[in-house]
Amino acid sequence: MFQGRLFFYAVFLGGILLLAYDCMRLLRIFVRHRQWAMAAEEIVFWIAAAAAIYSMIYHCNSGAVRNYIVCGMGLGMLLYRSFLSSFFIRGMSWILRPVRKTFQIFKTFVKNAAKSLKSAVSRRTIKIRKLRYRRQGDHDGGE
Repeated sequence: MFQGRLFFYAVFLGGILLLAYDCMRLLRIFVRHRQWAMAAEEIVFWIAAAAAIYSMIYHCNSGAVRNYIVCGMGLGMLLYRSFLSSFFIRGMSWILRPVRKTFQIFKTFVKNAAKSLKSAVSRRTIKIRKLRYRRQGDHDGGE
């Protein structure tokens, strides 16, 4: 009975780990990453996955690794990948596309506003410099 429950915990954890990996994949699809950032994400993910697996094994089985636990995690990953992963990726892509488009529009707006502000400030700075130059010329000629 205890081994059966632990096996189902392992199946559940395997599915959850692959779900988390799919979330990371979605992040990579919608946000550009540099090569070093993807490598860092992978390292962090696998360290967190190892910690989750270790924690489950430690708390449920006093740290003893059993074959049925490893098989359960593999089965959970296989079941998630076979039945849920494609639906999750498609569904979240359908939801996140408008969010990405909105973000791109906002980013373009901010970029254009910054250019306009910079242009206005530079024109104002040029006017101020010209006025200062004229005033200096007035003072130099008056002496």
